[in-house]
Amino acid sequence: MNNKTSNLKQIVKRNMYKWHRTIGLITVIPVIFWTLSGLMHPFLSNWFKPQIAHQILVPKSIDKGQIQLTFQDVLRKNNIQEFKNFRIVNFNQQTYYQLKSIKGDFTIL
Repeated sequence: MNNKTSNLKQIVKRNMYKWHRTIGLITVIPVIFWTLSGLMHPFLSNWFKPQIAHQILVPKSIDKGQIQLTFQDVLRKNNIQEFKNFRIVNFNQQTYYQLKSIKGDFTIL
């Protein structure tokens, strides 16, 4: 009985060290990469600074003379009962109504 107990202890001890070493090696690799990424932040923020955008998009005024139909007429003509939002957009020198449906789809009328 004593011999079996000592053999079992040796097997458990040998496997515990083996599993401990394997888990340690598996765990140390992500920790090393995490440490390296943390150390790289100051260097990257100083060497690779993003350029600040100084450009702006000036909104164009809409020529109301190009709008031939009222919004209610367009809704009736296209048989639209419900919508979430709409806006007037310029595209290729033409003026259109852009409609957002209840589902979130955009339609240009």
